[in-house]
Amino acid sequence: GDCTNYVQNNPNAFDNAYWMIDYVRVFQEEQLQNDLYSDIKSFGGKCLDVDVVDLDKNGGNVQIWDCNDQIQQKWRYDASTESIMNEKGKCLDVHFVDYIGNIDGALVQIWDCNKWDNQKWTVIDNQIISSNG
Repeated sequence: GDCTNYVQNNPNAFDNAYWMIDYVRVFQEEQLQNDLYSDIKSFGGKCLDVDVVDLDKNGGNVQIWDCNDQIQQKWRYDASTESIMNEKGKCLDVHFVDYIGNIDGALVQIWDCNKWDNQKWTVIDNQIISSNG
């Protein structure tokens, strides 16, 4: 549909937590905008996290997890490319087919940074907004 795409945690999915396109609060917006690595927290207090075995893999699983200040929860925002990347240099990515279809519940993953629109994000009012949102 034409719903806005943001990243939000699903409060009913704590054991098999996943991110779906909706919205998320940025814990330290200033740090993200200043290219420093920091957490991204959901309204429920969980952190945006990459499964530790997927930190440097294309298609790596992005999920929510208890905040633990580990590398798999560190992100930085690059204003020049409008991308959000982890410490291994992979970008937060909306699966391309889901992005083109502008579907609710789109898969969010990490992927090689490529400057495509499905990896572009805007940080506004403590929210991270997908470029097709």
